[in-house]
Amino acid sequence: MQKLWLKNFEHHISGTTWSTADDLVQAGSVKALREVEKHFWVALVEDEEGGPYEVEVMITPHKIKAFTCECWSAGRRLMCAHIAAALLKLRQFLEQKTEENKS
Repeated sequence: MQKLWLKNFEHHISGTTWSTADDLVQAGSVKALREVEKHFWVALVEDEEGGPYEVEVMITPHKIKAFTCECWSAGRRLMCAHIAAALLKLRQFLEQKTEENKS
């Protein structure tokens, strides 16, 4: 997996995947985002075709280290819209937390 930064990962995925992910976040389809261990996040993402799908993401403070989604078939390595939506929601959450800490 190439090195991806949380701040701009959308530049490394297809426009269709990004658009679908943004739609999922705007629709409130990313549920139960939580940090289960340090830098290990889990979310449930619902879409029109099924789910919810469990998404798991490992990050360092700024880099995306690994990700997986229940929608994946064996051998798939590309980021799906569920993962992109969870990463977008995570980025928004972390940015909001940073802003609150500045106040």
